[in-house]
Parts: sequence; C-alpha cells; structure tokens
Amino acid sequence: MPVDFFETEVRKAQDRFNQTFGVMAVCNIRMRQSVILAIVQMGLLQRKIAKSRDKDLVREEIKRFVRARDVLKNVFNQAEQEINKLRERRKQQWLTHLNSAESIPAHYGVLHGQSINR
Repeated sequence: MPVDFFETEVRKAQDRFNQTFGVMAVCNIRMRQSVILAIVQMGLLQRKIAKSRDKDLVREEIKRFVRARDVLKNVFNQAEQEINKLRERRKQQWLTHLNSAESIPAHYGVLHGQSINR
C-alpha cells in the first residue's frame, strides 16, 4: 500500500497539535478549537481526495488542504515561540529568585519557629 501524502500530513498535524498544545497548561480555547477544526477539515478533505479517481475533479480540495496545512504550520510555529518565551521568562524569574534568596543571610529571621534574638 503506497504512503498517502495527504494522510501523512494529517497525522503530522495531529502529532504537532499534541506536542504543542499538550505542554500548555493554559491556552486560548478559541485558538485550540480552531486548530482542532482545521485538522478535522484536513482529514475530511484527505478522505475526499483519496476516494476520488480523477485528481482534476478535486483540485480545489487539494488547494484547500494545502492552505489549511500551511496555516496550521504558522499557528504551531507561533504557539511554540510563545511557549519558549514563557519558559525563558520563568527561568529568568527562578534565577532572580535564587539570587535574591542567596543574598539573605542564613541567620536572618525566624528559624524553626524560634526567634534568634532572645
């Protein structure tokens, strides 16, 4: 059985969706929903293209499929850039927190519920 280009592209989009949105604890629900619907549309177009015997009759569906694939690639790239920016920002906040915690002397404050000044 030959490997179907359109089926492979749908699987790639599904995998990339899981990789991108699977790591997001919080995301824009409308964007997520739109991506899911675009993948579903790609799947429906893929089935229609696969069932057609004459590729000239489904030329418009092929164009729509490729357009949807390209739009999804752009959405995934932007989402992944946002994820990377967020990770970098959290890393910097964590490093700042560690640096500020190291500058506080160990004997300062309350240890184990007891005051040092007696």
